[in-house]
Amino acid sequence: EAGYDTLLCFVGPIGDELCAHLSEYAASLGTTAGVAFTGPLAPSAYQRWLQSARVAVQLRAVSNGEASAAVGQCLATGVPTIVSDLGWAAELPDETVVKVDTEIDTAELAATLKRLLSDDAQRRRISSAARIEASKHTFDHSARALLDILSRSSLARIQLLTDGEASSLRLESFR
Repeated sequence: EAGYDTLLCFVGPIGDELCAHLSEYAASLGTTAGVAFTGPLAPSAYQRWLQSARVAVQLRAVSNGEASAAVGQCLATGVPTIVSDLGWAAELPDETVVKVDTEIDTAELAATLKRLLSDDAQRRRISSAARIEASKHTFDHSARALLDILSRSSLARIQLLTDGEASSLRLESFR
């Protein structure tokens, strides 16, 4: 659309069939110069693409309960990201991402993108909140939380099984 100097980039692996279909579609719209496909990238190149992005879009139609590594990387990098309001992404705080319905149509998605691209203040707010949220979910933080849960669980189980009395020096070490 006139007034936008935007490059739509599909960053990372993409199936040959889908890439061909999207390329043909872009050609039919006369927008091939505004669309790029990177294919698989080294981590450092992927990070450079993230750092240069003004907005990221990570949509899914279904979730199997997994968290998206791509969304996690966008959060950590502070890239304002549009996500499907589904699964793990639906649980993210509203200020960290822009959530859209899984049934969003192209016109609504385009309008959402335009609003976000034209609102520098909103992108800055999302970027800041995303980085803060990502900082709460480091490997160190997750490992400490897991160890805390396991230590409480193990201690409770030992106390239940031994009526609260350690029967060996090894069990005593769990107290």
